[in-house]
Amino acid sequence: MFGFALNDLQINYSCRFAQNVDQAINSLRLKPADFIFVDVNMPALSSFRTIKRIVKARFINDATVIIYTDHNESELCKKAMKLGVMLALKKKNEIFELIADLKNILFRNDKLQPAI
Repeated sequence: MFGFALNDLQINYSCRFAQNVDQAINSLRLKPADFIFVDVNMPALSSFRTIKRIVKARFINDATVIIYTDHNESELCKKAMKLGVMLALKKKNEIFELIADLKNILFRNDKLQPAI
């Protein structure tokens, strides 16, 4: 759904997906990211341990880390923010809602500009 939403925004981007923290770290080692979205429901390793490993590996120096969650729990968000997460994005049922959220996040940040 992320890929479809990003395509609809008509921006120049490179989007990489990782199935686990090791894939994420290897990908970030090869090419740092401007934005890192971490699904709170990641398989095999908790999202908080994933964030800690990424931070420990120093791959998020200039990246905006965003958790993607189907929960709206303030304690979960507070814990994530202490680890370096900048924003919690609630999962949407409709793609147009995700597109609107991503547009708001990506374009208010100077890291991305609309494609011309």
